[in-house]
Amino acid sequence: MYKAIRLQGSFPTHDSSGNLRFVDHYVDLLDAGTLEDLDAEIEGLSQLQTREGEFVNRIVRGKYRIVATGEILTSTDPTAP
Repeated sequence: MYKAIRLQGSFPTHDSSGNLRFVDHYVDLLDAGTLEDLDAEIEGLSQLQTREGEFVNRIVRGKYRIVATGEILTSTDPTAP
């Protein structure tokens, strides 16, 4: 069962014009409680969003596409998924 969403991290990207755009990486937390550990949780699906709230798809590590516009973002940040 869905429990919460957690901000996993953020990383800088650049659009084709060289503008800096930050992307946030969120992870769903799912209830995985057992009789031994009622508060246990596991990570579920992750999602990427720009700071402006636009959904982002990962093409490959370091290359991303904004869903609504098709605009490509690139990143060399080692923490980028």
